[in-house]
Amino acid sequence: MPVCFAVMMRTLVDAFPGLKVISEEHDDALEAHHTSVYVGPVDKTCPSDVLAAIPYDTKIPLDHLQLWIDPLDATQEYTEDLLDYVTTMVGIAIKGRAVGGVIHKPFATAANKKIFWAWKDQGISENLKNSSPPNESLKIIISRSHSGNVDETARTAFAGQTLEIIPAGGAGYKTVEVLTGRANVYLHTTKIKKWDLCAPNGLLNAVGGRLSTLAGTEVDYTAPVVANDVINTGGVIAAVADHATYVTAFSTLNAAKPSR
Repeated sequence: MPVCFAVMMRTLVDAFPGLKVISEEHDDALEAHHTSVYVGPVDKTCPSDVLAAIPYDTKIPLDHLQLWIDPLDATQEYTEDLLDYVTTMVGIAIKGRAVGGVIHKPFATAANKKIFWAWKDQGISENLKNSSPPNESLKIIISRSHSGNVDETARTAFAGQTLEIIPAGGAGYKTVEVLTGRANVYLHTTKIKKWDLCAPNGLLNAVGGRLSTLAGTEVDYTAPVVANDVINTGGVIAAVADHATYVTAFSTLNAAKPSR
């Protein structure tokens, strides 16, 4: 993991000196000596699909920009060899608001589904252009290990509807399932770190969806001042459509217990 963090950190900081990068795998000593990790020359060439969608540069003051990176989301699932859940994420925030990012599935088998990227009001990857929720049943995707009382609450709130609860690992994976129409809503009721959320939040904002706390408030991605600033304590509701409906339906849930 330190090598994965160092490669991402060096690539970003070498390409954009002074950029504020916040990561789960943050290590002051490692960050200070990231140049000891050889990653080859930094290639600033824009990928052709991104260039086609976003042909013009956008200038942003460096002190307005925050990057939240997760070198290995779904660490537990990685150790269990459940590799489909594993993602690598880079979230982009401007003045604390998520505006874009990248979710990469390093172990995906379908090449055209490996990388999902978006930049709000600028462009999105081709595999996000048909983001429409399923309509045959209400599919709620939740954590494999911290489901809380989601099942009971959902069945009460949506009584009479065909409902499917889908346990899964990794915030990145669950968000991709929502973005690609395989789930209606991603629901998380416990504490979660912001590097797990910034990229998902940015992608959802870019496609017209929304990610919020259980109370419907925005998550703030301003660079942390103290350790607790990296924690979102309000839970998560993420959806491409009908977000307000889910906020109302799940208003009785509480985000209290710690989560990985």
